Amino acid sequence: AAFEIVPIAIEPRVTLSPAAFTYDGTAKVPKVEVWDGESVLVEGTDYDIALPDGRKNVGTYTVTIALKGIYAGSANATFEITAKETTPTVVLSPAKYTYNGAVKTPKVTVKDGADVLVAGEDCDITLPGGRKDAGTYKVKAVLKGNYSGSGSANITIAKAANTLVAKGKTVKVSASKLKSKSVKLTRKKTMKISKAKGTLSYKLGGVSKKKFKKYFKVNAKNGAITVKKNLKKGTYKVKVKVKAAGTKNYKAKTKTVTVTVRVK
Repeated sequence: AAFEIVPIAIEPRVTLSPAAFTYDGTAKVPKVEVWDGESVLVEGTDYDIALPDGRKNVGTYTVTIALKGIYAGSANATFEITAKETTPTVVLSPAKYTYNGAVKTPKVTVKDGADVLVAGEDCDITLPGGRKDAGTYKVKAVLKGNYSGSGSANITIAKAANTLVAKGKTVKVSASKLKSKSVKLTRKKTMKISKAKGTLSYKLGGVSKKKFKKYFKVNAKNGAITVKKNLKKGTYKVKVKVKAAGTKNYKAKTKTVTVTVRVK
C-alpha cells in the first residue's frame, strides 16, 4: 500500500541579530536564525527568507520566514532602524553683512560631516524674524527623518559707516563789537553739516594761534562758537571736532572741521 509523508506543521521561533540598527545610509541585513524548539533549522533546506525592500531609512521592517522540506508554516520577525543622533554643522553663505536697510537671507547648508542634508526631508530650517537691523540673528536647523538633533549658526549684520559730512566756513567778526562784548556765531554760520546719523556734539580742538585759544568757546550741544571780547584783529583758524553719535544701525563718526574766523 502507498503512504505519504507530509511536512510537520510547526510554529518556528525566529531571532534577528541585531534587531535594531542606527541609520547610516546603508541597507541593513540582520542575521536570521530559525528554531524548532532547541533545533536550529537550515536556510534553503528548511526555510526561505524574504527580506523587505529598502531597509535603509528609519522605520520598522518585517522579515518573513516560509518553511519548506519537512516543515510547514511561516513566521515573521521585525527589526528597526532608528535615527542617527548628531549635531549638524550649519553653514551660512554669507554669514556676515553690513547694514543697508534690506532683509538679509543667506544660503543655508546643513551638514552631517561631509554629507549635505536635504531641507524639508532631513531637517527643518528656521530663519529668525527681522534680519534687517544691525545685530546677531540665530538660524536654527532641527533634524528629522533619518536624523535626530539640532544645530545653529549666526547671521551678523554690522553697523554701517556713518555718512556724516562736515565742512567749516569762513566768517567775519567785527573788531569794534568785540571791544565791548563777546560775539556768538551759530553753527549754521560756521559749519555745513549733513547726512549725520545720530546726535551731534561739538568740541573745540584748537586754534591756529595757540595763545588765542582762550578767546574761543564751542557749545557742545549746538555747535555755536563764541568769540570772546577783546580779541585782536586777525585771521584765526578754529578747529572743531564734530561727532555724530551713531544709531543702532550706524557707527559713530568724528570729523574735524576748520572754521576760519576773520576779525576786522
